[in-house]
Amino acid sequence: MKKHVLIFLVISIIHPLMSQVLYNDGHISLENQEDWHKAGLIEKGVRVADNLFNVQDAPADFQTDDEKIEWAISQANKSPGFDIIYLPGGVYTFNKGIKITQGDIVFQGDGADKTILKFYNDQKENCFLISGYSSDLDIRIKSPVVKGEKQLQIESIAVTNADILKPGDWINFYEAFFPVEGYKETSNNYYKSIGQVNQIIQVDGNTLELKDRVSRTNDISSNNSGEYLSLFKIVPVENVGIEDLTVQRATPFGTLDYLESSNFYFIYAINCWLKGIESDLTICHHAEVVFSSHIEISGCYFHEARRYAGGGYGYGVNLKRSTTNCLIENNIFRKLRHAMVIQAGANCNVFTYNYSYDQYSTEYGFKTTDSDLTIHGRYPFGNLFEQNHVEEIECDDSHQDKNNNGPYNTFLRNVARDRKMSIKDTEKINLLGNVIKDGISIDSKSSVATDLFGKFFNDEDEYDLWPGYPHIYSFYWIFNQIIEAFFLYDVSYYYSKRPEFLTADFTFPSLGPALVLDEKISQNIPARNRKDLDLKTYNSTPVKPPLKLSLNGPRYLSILQLGTYSLDISGGSGNYKAIYWYYRSDLKINHWLELPKFRGRMVVRYGDKSDFSLRCKVIQSNGKTKTVEISIKVSNSNNESGSVSLSDESEKNIFKAISYPNPFNSDMSLQLNLPEESSLQVDIFNPLGQQVRSLASGYYSAGLYKFTWNGRDENRNTLNSGAYFIIIKYKDQIYRTKTLLLK
Repeated sequence: MKKHVLIFLVISIIHPLMSQVLYNDGHISLENQEDWHKAGLIEKGVRVADNLFNVQDAPADFQTDDEKIEWAISQANKSPGFDIIYLPGGVYTFNKGIKITQGDIVFQGDGADKTILKFYNDQKENCFLISGYSSDLDIRIKSPVVKGEKQLQIESIAVTNADILKPGDWINFYEAFFPVEGYKETSNNYYKSIGQVNQIIQVDGNTLELKDRVSRTNDISSNNSGEYLSLFKIVPVENVGIEDLTVQRATPFGTLDYLESSNFYFIYAINCWLKGIESDLTICHHAEVVFSSHIEISGCYFHEARRYAGGGYGYGVNLKRSTTNCLIENNIFRKLRHAMVIQAGANCNVFTYNYSYDQYSTEYGFKTTDSDLTIHGRYPFGNLFEQNHVEEIECDDSHQDKNNNGPYNTFLRNVARDRKMSIKDTEKINLLGNVIKDGISIDSKSSVATDLFGKFFNDEDEYDLWPGYPHIYSFYWIFNQIIEAFFLYDVSYYYSKRPEFLTADFTFPSLGPALVLDEKISQNIPARNRKDLDLKTYNSTPVKPPLKLSLNGPRYLSILQLGTYSLDISGGSGNYKAIYWYYRSDLKINHWLELPKFRGRMVVRYGDKSDFSLRCKVIQSNGKTKTVEISIKVSNSNNESGSVSLSDESEKNIFKAISYPNPFNSDMSLQLNLPEESSLQVDIFNPLGQQVRSLASGYYSAGLYKFTWNGRDENRNTLNSGAYFIIIKYKDQIYRTKTLLLK
């Protein structure tokens, strides 16, 4: 009771201050913030693929998994739109890394517990390399770059390079050997690192309008010789995702000299992601991101390394070299030296709701402790760490004369449950509502911009009332800290609303001080729960397969007999704006007529006097459309041939197909000779016009293909004896043939 009386007394004393804090939407001043809400993918939500390539559909001459994945990548690179490279459940073996240099591809498995990719490639090679490239041309910036502005003034560009920069281009503007608050990078390995990846929105003479605000002021008016601000153009790989599979580094353990290889390596990449991934064992880093922006890594499980010594080994996620606007969210890290690392000019990135445990290090030749959430020098700045649950936090000075950590790095509502938080050589850091077991230590080379760091942690997951380790001594600070020991109004500097993965079992905020008196904060996060429940990965927004339509109904009718035709929809967005039906007489007219009375219907009844076709068009919520057709033969009509068949003489020189044996008992083969690359779909229908099996769907190169059918449907059920129709759609033409199944 005495405790509450004291709190109410202090509330009444500084109520005007609290009102001002609420009005300003948090304690951190704008000058010490970044636009953290922009982190992550540029477009949120669920994406729908235009094409799907199953690695198991690779032609027979592609035998190894290396060859099959290369085939799938080549098919995706040639096809228009956004593509899924699908790896069904199973174990895949790769003897070399997978390199992606063209965008609009997602590698998708059936889940991290079902689709396992084992890599036996060289230890110096990455498992997945997602890579764009940069231009050789550097362009000087001739005026100060001011935090919060969206413009750059550049020097004149030679006429021959007049179109080198245009709207939509990505750039990195950086400091070349420029001293920053006493920091000066001279290492070639980290040259051009202290910068910001940004996009040009407009070019007006020598003025560039940018997508994002400048993240830190650079005044070049006091330049020394050889020190300047400059930019270079990035030609990125964009829209590459890897989701719902496991990558295992299975390379035999050998002699490890200094190696820098990662399971996932992003360089010059924009709007790419890892979701629902398990990454099992790494050489250096599980995921490394360099000169990139808008990378999202979420719902993943990163664990263990081949080595835990110094020199970059045993890392989970490492963001560096100007990497900007990345989101590392809701992941689990286990038995790593540094689970989460930010270094070398990386800025405006967000780490949130991550859980790390079993931190492990042998840096000094024996097992020791280290930090699992680490700011690692060479001037990373303006990064946000909020609501992470880890063992130890450190802003280190391990790079000797290259050790300065930049300003505006912010720690909000993090838990370091086992050890301390150590801040070294770090300027203008923001500390709010963190829960540190052994307190916070700050060296003399560091400065604190916002200091409301929270309370102690004890074994009962409760908080002591007094924060301890005060960094500012004043009457105002003492009274303010008493309030902050119970309340903190800063909920999040990234989220504008409760995140979708945060169920009703958790409060929001989930860690740190309460928002109001006697409020109970859950002091737990979903990633920690998943670890306890052995639910390793999470992905609520996998890329959806392409929209697939089928029309089911009788293919043969009597004159004026009504047939019932139903539309089946799978894949796609799941939301559809409109459904349209069309009719075409296959005797009298060659164009389609809409049937307005059938709009929006999934099932219709229709008949005619002669052969006819029905078409259905579906418009998705994203505006993309897809159509499907069915042709019906009417008995006693004047047209006995129906649509073009595979045996027509007119098609022999451009398209050949052979089905054998016919009749068949257990298996039949369909051999297709495709003269040109094009889309291909092969489906099997029963006599009622119902689709029972799909043999092929995708974009195929010219060549000879063989498809096999075992007389079973999509659910592997054995079908009855009888005639079955093979419908082939190739180059916008429809071909049909018949096969007889005899049991």
